[in-house]
Amino acid sequence: MYEEARIVLSSPVFILLVAGYSAYCAVIIGLMTFGSAIMLGLGFFEKQTAASVTLGAVASLAGVLGTPLGGVFLGPITKREAPTRVEGESDASHTAKLELFKNNQLSAILSQNALQSLAGMLLLLWGISMDKWGFLMLLCVGLSTIFCTQSGVNISSMLAVPEENRSFAIAVLTLLIHLFGDVPSPIIVGYLKDKFAPHCTVSSLIETIDPECEKERGGLRLLMSLVSMWLVVMIGGFFAGVCVCVFLLCM
Repeated sequence: MYEEARIVLSSPVFILLVAGYSAYCAVIIGLMTFGSAIMLGLGFFEKQTAASVTLGAVASLAGVLGTPLGGVFLGPITKREAPTRVEGESDASHTAKLELFKNNQLSAILSQNALQSLAGMLLLLWGISMDKWGFLMLLCVGLSTIFCTQSGVNISSMLAVPEENRSFAIAVLTLLIHLFGDVPSPIIVGYLKDKFAPHCTVSSLIETIDPECEKERGGLRLLMSLVSMWLVVMIGGFFAGVCVCVFLLCM
């Protein structure tokens, strides 16, 4: 197990994938945990129940649309056939051709995921300045775009390691994205919310927001901006992975 972990964690592309996907998890969990309070504080809803149900519906719709759509976008890349061995070709030559094919495929997937992450972040940032329905629409489209990356991340994490270590790599990826993503995210986002909008707390008895929260709407928009910009780590991780793949192709 130690040797397998060493092999998986020695892949720079895999480490960059972990960093990027951890940011993805952090943003999603942060938005889902505090999104209803943010929408209440911005005056989009009057009751927490309505805000929570709407947020859940938007996120569910985004997942239903974005996840399969990501697989569709990957189709042209993953359908490329690996090079076959030609007569008289040596094992070393054929192995080099397969490695070249794998790196080309990996860089293409990471490039696509980086662009999808960038588009999702820009849509979320745009939605912050909109009214209720504009915010919800751009939140849905932005989350759908981000959810498109899931298939690509899973495939990339397997391509980034030797074939015999792929199942272990998925397990390590799952462990690390929880450790660095959705576990610390609510703590960090909650701290920032208390700092920028301390009065925007929902009363559990009457499900309404403190009236003083209206004065702190600028802080809520800043909070939403910072959470959305966490995706810069995701974008940077994927683009850095592309650079590593290109470097390996040039060697």
